Amino acid sequence: MSQKRRRRNLFLKATLSVGVAFHLFCIFLVPNSQNYVGYIAAPVVEPYIRMLSLASTWGFFAPDPGPPPLYIEYEALSGDGAALRAGRWPDREQMPFFRERRIWRVSLVRSLTSLTAGTEQVIGPYLCKKNPDASTIRMWKVVFGMPTLLDVRDGKRTIGDEVDQDRRLVGVTYCEPINSAETHASVDEGGV
Repeated sequence: MSQKRRRRNLFLKATLSVGVAFHLFCIFLVPNSQNYVGYIAAPVVEPYIRMLSLASTWGFFAPDPGPPPLYIEYEALSGDGAALRAGRWPDREQMPFFRERRIWRVSLVRSLTSLTAGTEQVIGPYLCKKNPDASTIRMWKVVFGMPTLLDVRDGKRTIGDEVDQDRRLVGVTYCEPINSAETHASVDEGGV
């Protein structure tokens, strides 16, 4: 093996080792980030943790984990302002049995609601397409606190009771430009 190839292999191994060590450091730091080391490492670690959604605040305990602690609540309105339907995303009834899609949807809600206009720009058009008769979609971010193990044990609360809610308006999406643009596109393509 040539000297150049050995150096390249050594550099590759060292780079991968540093990457794995950094990832493991992040994994061990996230649950214990409220200390001096977490405070010092936050500027470097926090962007990486947010990008991979490693800091989910699930707040559950075995054997009966609770529902996701946040969702988008929406209301579809007609042109005259009358309520057509209301719902939530991700929808509790449509959650799949296997949790990978549920975790992805909850992570998406967390990411989008942390952005300034993320909910309006991504979830708004999606809800407009799901509600083609709506002219406006109003959306709220709903976050609720999970009960503590002691409260559940003592019978004061149940898991998923949604008693401790924080509901905030995150935006309004006007659907008519979105739905009319889609209609024009499908007519131009020979559809509809």
